Amino acid sequence: MRAWRPGGYLRASGVLFGWLAVRTLAQTALFVLVARTLGAEGYGSLIAVMAIATLFAPLAGLGGQALLVRDGARNPEHLATHLGDALRLWAISVVPLSVAAFVACHLLVPPALPAYAVAAIVLADLAGASLLELLARTWQAVQRMGGFGAAMAGLIVARLAVFCALLAIAPPSPANWAVWYGTVTAAYVLLAGGAALRCFGIPRRSDTPFVRLVSAGFPFAFAGSAMRIQAEANKPILARLDSIAGAGVYSVAQRVTDILAVPLQAMLETLLPRAYRMASGTLPIYTLGIPALLLAIIGGVAIAAGAPWLPVLLGPGFVESVPVTALLAFVPAMFVLRMLLTMALAGRSQQTQLYDAYGLGAFISVAATALLVPAWGARGAAVATYIPEAVMIARQLISLVGNRKHY
Repeated sequence: MRAWRPGGYLRASGVLFGWLAVRTLAQTALFVLVARTLGAEGYGSLIAVMAIATLFAPLAGLGGQALLVRDGARNPEHLATHLGDALRLWAISVVPLSVAAFVACHLLVPPALPAYAVAAIVLADLAGASLLELLARTWQAVQRMGGFGAAMAGLIVARLAVFCALLAIAPPSPANWAVWYGTVTAAYVLLAGGAALRCFGIPRRSDTPFVRLVSAGFPFAFAGSAMRIQAEANKPILARLDSIAGAGVYSVAQRVTDILAVPLQAMLETLLPRAYRMASGTLPIYTLGIPALLLAIIGGVAIAAGAPWLPVLLGPGFVESVPVTALLAFVPAMFVLRMLLTMALAGRSQQTQLYDAYGLGAFISVAATALLVPAWGARGAAVATYIPEAVMIARQLISLVGNRKHY
């Protein structure tokens, strides 16, 4: 407890929150400009390809990013070696994943974009974004949260600046914007790589066998993919089993609860390296997690209280979003609790337990949504959101309590 410094922790969280807020604002501005310039059809052709590419992104690197944060925080003197191992996993996995994403885009998305534009988006949102995250995690591992936040926010700001420059010349077509999207991403990642090399030195390869690295890292990649499915699968289910309007109602309610996501993400990302470095047990993780959990609970109360104002802000067509938003208001609190348990498992090197917890969560999320939506519509989807969270929390608690030798 003497090592606990909540002032420094909250200050670092505030710095990261600032950068994440910049990233969110730039992303919103870019979305509005692209959508208004390209129109529904042009924007839709881009977003469909991007959605598929981002589904594959959590698997790129095979979880090496998470290992870099955990092991780098504990052994910062060997950070260059941990970075080399993470880059090795990324380099081996990114090519087959990019090919798979490109093929999936051609099979699942109508051919509105030429092949070179699809390739540019896949390389940007899969290869480029995953490599940038890996490089940014190096700053996170040494608790330099300003560097981590700046690296992640800078890419979106650069994309926004390039799109504004293109608009000043002539409005780009969807294919042209896809090419520029890929180009600016590649240039930015190269700059971020150069900055990482200057700060942390040349990456070195360890003697750890590849199979052992994959065995240690892939549970994190699997958990990320499972969470992506859990977050996105409810919308097509609503559209098919309820209505397009129901999907829109739920999406609005989800965006409102996402207001809490930025500060909570900042606090949890700041917590990761501190928790890994401070102890092998779980008490520091839970202690440092108290501010995030309190913020999630207080924020949930505020969201539930403010939900009736949604029709005033968005129009009378979103009246149904009020009860759905109120139902979703406390999902962030369950998310924080689940993530604290995940950190505890990872801190004990029990990340293989994530296969059970997150795999079960993804399956139950899809099944519960499909069962509840036909009867209750968007409200059923909101209720179904709590079920997999509760199951994942319970499964991780069982894993932690069952392994008593670590207490």
